[in-house]
Amino acid sequence: MSSLLDGLTERLGSDDFVEKLSGILGADKAQTSAAVQKAIPALVAGLARNAQTPQGAQALHNALANDHDGSALDAGPQALETNQEQGDKILGHVFGPNTGAVQAQLAANTGMGAANAGSLLQMLAPMVMGYLGQQQRGGGLDAGGLASVLGGSGAAGMLPGGLGALLGGGGGGGLMSAIGKIFGRR
Repeated sequence: MSSLLDGLTERLGSDDFVEKLSGILGADKAQTSAAVQKAIPALVAGLARNAQTPQGAQALHNALANDHDGSALDAGPQALETNQEQGDKILGHVFGPNTGAVQAQLAANTGMGAANAGSLLQMLAPMVMGYLGQQQRGGGLDAGGLASVLGGSGAAGMLPGGLGALLGGGGGGGLMSAIGKIFGRR
């Protein structure tokens, strides 16, 4: 369902959001816009990867139902700075111990510093979760339906090089493949 990525990109890549993000980060607007275009698929790919198991899909479903009603997204660009602490927690759930590596890859792929890439992800994560929460409620999605929407988004295939390798898109087999190789499975 590429409309998931299209909808997120339309909302979070809008001039208002990008301008506000640029101001907060002290970054060039064009660079910030390019980073948003890469960060959204990274977040969605991470969520899709986590929702591949029934337990992961149910945990995400519950988090969206209980904590992400879309109010962060509805608050618009004004909510970006206030969401960073919540965003940090979300990133910990989505990327786990690879959060720093994802930030570094986003920085490398955008020319943005690692600190700004991390802040950008922190600000976008609650917005992405809010959007998914709205989609879940509006579509009456259960955990399986949510996993299907995320898995069908094509986000992993849109990731450049190192991000793809970390999150299971183009450029590598993703975290599960790497873990399998570490434990002798191929």
